[in-house]
Amino acid sequence: MSYKSDYSKAVFLNAYGSGKPLKQNSEYQQYIKFECEITNPRKYHKQLIAADYLQLASPEKIISSLKVSELKEICESIGVQKTGKKQILVERIISSCSPDQITSFVKEPLYSLSAKGELFLNEHWEYVELHKHKNYGISLDEYISLKNSLPFTSTFRDVAWGIFNKRILDYSKNKQYGLLRSNYLNMSQLSKEEKNYDVELKFLLYVLFFDIYDYDMEYISYQTTREKAINCYRCFAFQTSIPGRISELKEYYDEIYADEVYQSYSGQFPIVVCDINTFKHLVIDLFDSTENINQKYVESFERNFTCYVDVHFRQHKEDVSSHVDSNQKPKGCLSNIAIICFLIYILSIIQ
Repeated sequence: MSYKSDYSKAVFLNAYGSGKPLKQNSEYQQYIKFECEITNPRKYHKQLIAADYLQLASPEKIISSLKVSELKEICESIGVQKTGKKQILVERIISSCSPDQITSFVKEPLYSLSAKGELFLNEHWEYVELHKHKNYGISLDEYISLKNSLPFTSTFRDVAWGIFNKRILDYSKNKQYGLLRSNYLNMSQLSKEEKNYDVELKFLLYVLFFDIYDYDMEYISYQTTREKAINCYRCFAFQTSIPGRISELKEYYDEIYADEVYQSYSGQFPIVVCDINTFKHLVIDLFDSTENINQKYVESFERNFTCYVDVHFRQHKEDVSSHVDSNQKPKGCLSNIAIICFLIYILSIIQ
């Protein structure tokens, strides 16, 4: 499929189009082989050069591709000042050396994007964006499928938002709360990149909510003792970077956010470890300070969970025990009748 080859080409050109030499196959980034499915990167690199996507780097590109430590060594060797930021060092070297002299500073030819390569990369930049955001878990096929279904010319962000919103519906329907949590975290990160900080805050509140309600009711029901059931819940909501980031976004907060987040999913959890008022107070406290939040709220959440277990776990076990006893009695009666019948049969034979 052409979009797969375009994806590989765009990712490769972005990685090796800014003044890079040909390398041995083992020296290329691992994702080039596994993500882009380029089994022979060196050969592929040569093909892009031959196809005029890459060309010999200009003196400016050569110098700009070097590290600061390398630039300082060159400055010292040509007798110019070696202090200052990278761009200053680059300009100093270029103004002091001829193109041939600059080329001699590198051991092997360097290649950078040609006009053709720049055009291709600009036209397919969404693939680079997709690669850079691979933590979103969006496959290339999934991306292209949704992109082709949209009735307008879309950007990477348009497609990503479409996928995120679809996942909310799917994960909510199937009660996949761990995946929902990750999805909202991705949405907060994309909002942050777009500088939509109020939207980022709201999505982070969803993440916080799921971190508080991190328990599996089905797993709890399998536990055989009260202690094991209680140990099924441990709140780690304040051991991540989420509360700290929420605290930084205080100026973008609207109380309606907490209401919307809580009411969206609270009804799907039978154990109320955190009611709506506690959730609102928690958010306000995070804006004031994240210190001592852990102890204040975690103890409350775990106490609420324990209270639920003490009432419902005992009742559940009594119901199970009663059910087992009622099932065993008929089996005991049938066994006794069978024994009596057998004895009568034996006596009749003896007589």
